[in-house]
Amino acid sequence: HHQPSQQHHQPSQHHHQPSQKHHQPSQQQQQKEASVGANPRPPPPASWAADANNDVAVYFITVHPGGTFTLPPSKIGADGNRHAYFFEGDVVAFDGRDIPAKSAVELDAGVEAKVSVPASASASASLMVLQGRPIGEPVAQHGPFVMNTREEIVRAFSDYQRTRFGGWPWPEDAVVFPKDKGRFALLNGTETRPPNAAAGAKEEL
Repeated sequence: HHQPSQQHHQPSQHHHQPSQKHHQPSQQQQQKEASVGANPRPPPPASWAADANNDVAVYFITVHPGGTFTLPPSKIGADGNRHAYFFEGDVVAFDGRDIPAKSAVELDAGVEAKVSVPASASASASLMVLQGRPIGEPVAQHGPFVMNTREEIVRAFSDYQRTRFGGWPWPEDAVVFPKDKGRFALLNGTETRPPNAAAGAKEEL
């Protein structure tokens, strides 16, 4: 529900604005050197992300050895937060500055950021980038629960222990479904699916 706080992720890095004189790769060249996840579904209409003025975005980026990808500036500039999570690969650099594997960095959302992997790298680098305007509300977090106050956290634990949030119809906590099952809900023993989603169909997420 909340954009990550700037105090939650270490190490924090400060990145200079790239020189305007360097060569900008074409879109076709960037597609060969890096890949970005599929276009997402629209956000819930009453959510923070539904307001374009908040410029909420989630990027899944894979940069191949010898490749580069340039993140554009946020539409709201420095008013937005932007964090990058380097979760897979050996080496990646932001604006020429190497980032340790399995780390998170804070970026200046007001300027573009050039993500690159050297040609000598043994594997591609995968990253997740989260950005958006801060909601400006207090954040309380414990385990999987994120609320505004500690009292709400306590109430959420109590609700979960009492109702399991409506019940859990499967025999184990970590159920894994086949990749081709698609999106569905199970309530009172009946499966329902989104409109135009056939059983067994694969969905583009």
